[in-house]
Formats: sequence, structure tokens, C-alpha cells
Amino acid sequence: MAAARHLHRRASHISAALFVGSNYCTRLEEKSIGKSFFAVMIGYLANYGIPRSGEVIRCGVLKSSDDVPFSEAFGTVVVERNIDTLCLLLVFLLVLLIEFSELKSLWLQYIWDPQ
Repeated sequence: MAAARHLHRRASHISAALFVGSNYCTRLEEKSIGKSFFAVMIGYLANYGIPRSGEVIRCGVLKSSDDVPFSEAFGTVVVERNIDTLCLLLVFLLVLLIEFSELKSLWLQYIWDPQ
């Protein structure tokens, strides 16, 4: 059972990296999804050493392998982070909307009038 979960986790990481790599091909008008995929994978590897350094290293790899301007690649990273933040905010607001009555009762019971 643990082996199946491990295999599923690896498959989901690889499919996510392929998605991000193909996304870079689309945004940066590259021809090779393979180079973008390996740039994403090198960025993931760099994140193990220094957290959040993978995005910058990914931009450097794309610069050296495909002559993509660093500022253009880094711009896609900034846009990607902004979209992630907006999606997180949207999910947070959706949860607040759906669970408002439950959250209100918890607020009143444990924070506003604890006894």
C-alpha cells in the first residue's frame, strides 16, 4: 500500500512538472517542452537545497539553454505567483462563504463569549 502511494505521489509530481513546463513553452514561445520540463525539474531539485531558489534557477536554466531573457522568464514567475495568490484568496473566500454559519457559531462560542 505504501508503495502505491509513493508511486502515485511521484506520478503527480511528474505530471505537474510537465504541466508547468508546457505552460512555460506557451508563455515564452519556446519550441521544446523537454528543455522546459528539465528546467522545472532542476528548479525543484534546487528547492531542496535552498527553499524558493528554484524559480530563479529555472529562469537561469532557460536563459542558458534556450536564450530566453532572464527578465522575461522571471516575469512569468511573478505572474505565476500572483495567480497562485489570487486562487488561494478565492478559495479562502469561498470557504468563508460556504461555512459562514459554522464559523460564526464557533466565533461566538469560543472567542466572543467563552465561559
